[in-house]
Amino acid sequence: MKHQVIPNEAKNKVEENTRLRPTNERLLKGFKTMKISPRIKDLMRYMIIGKIKCGAYWINIPGYEERALCSFCRKKNDKEIVEPEQHMWLDCENNGQTPAWEATKKIWQKCTPRPWPPLSIGLIRGSPALSFENDFNKDSERLQTLVSMTI
Repeated sequence: MKHQVIPNEAKNKVEENTRLRPTNERLLKGFKTMKISPRIKDLMRYMIIGKIKCGAYWINIPGYEERALCSFCRKKNDKEIVEPEQHMWLDCENNGQTPAWEATKKIWQKCTPRPWPPLSIGLIRGSPALSFENDFNKDSERLQTLVSMTI
């Protein structure tokens, strides 16, 4: 893969949570088996190959510098915060992600005794390759779907 740092971070986070380390091939092929819309699959595939255009990507492009900033934080708090994927999917308090993740966590806790994993951008990127040992209740598939639908 072109940017091996991003897939390696995803593989590390998946391994931390499942004790199983996926391969690059498993990361990319995991999208095919997910039961989600093609548009979300494309978004997640772009995340893993580093093709999401946000944050610092826009800073050095004349006329597009403002796209680097979080529009939600600017509107609500009049703050100019550069918006990398971490901010967009996990850290922004103004875009609705926090209550979405809280609801997702509650759904997870009602469906399985497994603990809710500590979320990170790496785990989100690696979610198509999540696979728990002795997964008789299909918790891996459930977590993949919950994460992909929440983003």
